[in-house]
Amino acid sequence: MKKRTEEQAKKHKEYMRNYFKNNPEKKKKNNERNKKRGLEKIQCIHCEKMITRVNMKRHENVKHPKDSQEGGE
Repeated sequence: MKKRTEEQAKKHKEYMRNYFKNNPEKKKKNNERNKKRGLEKIQCIHCEKMITRVNMKRHENVKHPKDSQEGGE
């Protein structure tokens, strides 16, 4: 993600809200792409299990809470 000031972030958020409101086909295409990416399986850096991308944060917090804070095993 880009580093934006709080003001820039608000402007960008409003811009994107209007953009997708005016271009519903783009919103649909973007949502489909994001759903596919979220369902990809990626490897956990701690235990090497294959976990879906959307569940990785939960997996790390539940299975590796100390590892996440210390930056590794």
